[in-house]
Amino acid sequence: MIVESAAAPVLPTKTIGRRITLHTYALLAILFLFATGGAFLTSRGSENVTATAQSGGALHTIELAIAFGLSVPMILSRWRDVANLALKMKFFSALAVLATISCFWSQDPSLSLRSGIYLTLNTLFAFYLVRRFSPDDLMRHLMLLGIVVAVVSLTMAVALPKYAFGPANSSLALQGVFGAKNILGHVAVLLLTPVFFVRNMAMTPKVGYCLLMFALIIPALSLQAWVAALFCFAFAGCSMLYRRLRKRDFLWIVYVIVIPLVVSLALLAGYWNDVLGYLGKDPTLSGRTMIWSAVLQSVAKKPLLGWGYDAVWRGFVGESASIILFAHFTIAQAQNGVLEVLLGLGSVGLAFVLATIVEGLRNASICTRSGSSHAGFWYLLILCITLFYSLGEAVFNIQNNLQWILYMVACSGLALEARPLRRSSTTVNSTNRNVSSSESFPKRIAAR
Repeated sequence: MIVESAAAPVLPTKTIGRRITLHTYALLAILFLFATGGAFLTSRGSENVTATAQSGGALHTIELAIAFGLSVPMILSRWRDVANLALKMKFFSALAVLATISCFWSQDPSLSLRSGIYLTLNTLFAFYLVRRFSPDDLMRHLMLLGIVVAVVSLTMAVALPKYAFGPANSSLALQGVFGAKNILGHVAVLLLTPVFFVRNMAMTPKVGYCLLMFALIIPALSLQAWVAALFCFAFAGCSMLYRRLRKRDFLWIVYVIVIPLVVSLALLAGYWNDVLGYLGKDPTLSGRTMIWSAVLQSVAKKPLLGWGYDAVWRGFVGESASIILFAHFTIAQAQNGVLEVLLGLGSVGLAFVLATIVEGLRNASICTRSGSSHAGFWYLLILCITLFYSLGEAVFNIQNNLQWILYMVACSGLALEARPLRRSSTTVNSTNRNVSSSESFPKRIAAR
């Protein structure tokens, strides 16, 4: 239960929604445009949403104008709550400020300023979502978004296969409304997560929704998305056991699972190249190791503050030219979350990102230990998926990106969930100390 959230339910609690308001339509439009990075109508074939959107020109501008034209009034309608949460979630606020002021040292000042403003508005919108909706209402909205994405993507696959499918090695993979198959896989997994923790919903619509999401994830042919989807089911099962079993019994189950897992990881490390070959991958992880080496050389040139937020990837202009020439093929991101932050905002930006991770995991530990917060487990699952994706993709501090917005929602929600639990724990400890002190006082008198 989020004590400090001013929740105002929009959808009914029994179904995904038999009554949808204009506010819901507007919210779905915003989330849909952020899911596609404002690149729904722009050119396809790039796994980097930002690069795809930048090449979209007027169409990209129109999409962002719609997204912000709808979201800014929502933010202003609850500006006090949003401002209050922005002060509490200081690391996210600092990241937005740092991204905006990086225009003063950026190699493309105007682009960094514009992207920094977008990121600031995204951050405030994430805070609005946390303050405006209860966790269950937010999950239902995301499930509605999942239905919209699935219906539009599958309709495109039938009516416009030329635009709905993209190359994947020697076959075609579904990319739907997105610029690339990996983006579809990532977003579909994120939109799958609410179904495991939403309350007061019958099993039949839940199963139907899972099948709908798998209709997107499987033909996307994204190994990362397949692994993440399986992890979601495993995580949901473990969280259910944790809430129903005694902690001592659950620890024994963890030991039984961890030992085979450690052995499997040891075997994986020993036969890494063979496993990659079986999965159709090469030892360079599809060229990622070469990209990482090139990016590290650029990071070493400006390690403290980086090259400017969103200002690096400009083709054969500026520092990206050095990276592309070193890697020997055109790229538009560092293919790693940590390296992307280092490249744009340096070690200062990375310190803020790491602080959000540490704070999020600490609050998740408090929420999950209580065992009563279904929302806490959902937030923790989003954190885990984001960290997993960051190994091979740029996911941290990306503007107009649904994954980053949901990560901020998860960390903010965990902070609000953990605050009353932390207070109650402090009160109990203080009471126990007072009782212990009062009981020992007569004993000290008697001893004298």
